[in-house]
Amino acid sequence: MNEYEQTLARLLPRITDRDKRILDGLWEHRVLTTHHLHQIFFPDAGARRTRSRMLSLYRYGVVNRFRRHAHDRNAPDHWILSPTGAVLVALDQGKEPDALNFRGDRALAVAFSAKLDHILGLAQTRVEFLEGARQVGAEVGEWQGERTCERDYSNHCRPDGLLSWIQSGKKLWAFVEYDTGSESLTQLQTKMYGYARLAETSRLPSVVLFLVHSEEREANAAKKLAQHCSKQVGVYLSTHHRMASLGAGRKVWRSATDPRPLSLLDIALLHPWRKAEEEE
Repeated sequence: MNEYEQTLARLLPRITDRDKRILDGLWEHRVLTTHHLHQIFFPDAGARRTRSRMLSLYRYGVVNRFRRHAHDRNAPDHWILSPTGAVLVALDQGKEPDALNFRGDRALAVAFSAKLDHILGLAQTRVEFLEGARQVGAEVGEWQGERTCERDYSNHCRPDGLLSWIQSGKKLWAFVEYDTGSESLTQLQTKMYGYARLAETSRLPSVVLFLVHSEEREANAAKKLAQHCSKQVGVYLSTHHRMASLGAGRKVWRSATDPRPLSLLDIALLHPWRKAEEEE
């Protein structure tokens, strides 16, 4: 056994199932703050417990960290995978150790990326869906991030995320588009052709949740996207602020074709999944 294999052999007994989910989450999101990790993976524990475990993983050499404002001692830590952590993710997925084509320098470069605000905003959106579910007695059954969506749906579309929302015996599968305003409304409209193709190919509903930065953007996007709504393709919008302040499970959504407020349960009732579709 070489030195590298010895290192993995020492690490594996120390890595818990939750640690594996954390590492997979860092792979999926690319970067998560301590706050994100606390809300996603330690919802019933204190923030101190989250930070303590992340520091342990840092000492094990499976994660790295940075701060956006190094001079600010109160700035949150931003956590990313290390090369060793990426190997553990690959092994947990049943792949060869180098299958993820992970490079530590590229992972750290996210600290200087223009996409960092979008990455962090999407992570916060996942947190708000989880918090919103708890408020109304619902459950986020599954979350798939950009990497998984790219792998599974890139022939048709490139969503930022996919979630399953379970409430009152109903399930909604919905794609998430986290909009910062950097794309034109025409670009948002172009995305819908891919979702329509996916719905036609899969024979399943394509429900898309757009989160936008302002009510003006919401109204303008709704006008642009309304023509793409159908029985199989649903487009619903909310603002970042409305969802964060009121909760994702409340009536904070609107259809592109109708401004009346809706909840995710309302949307699930509008786009029911048949049992046969669930089994597929």
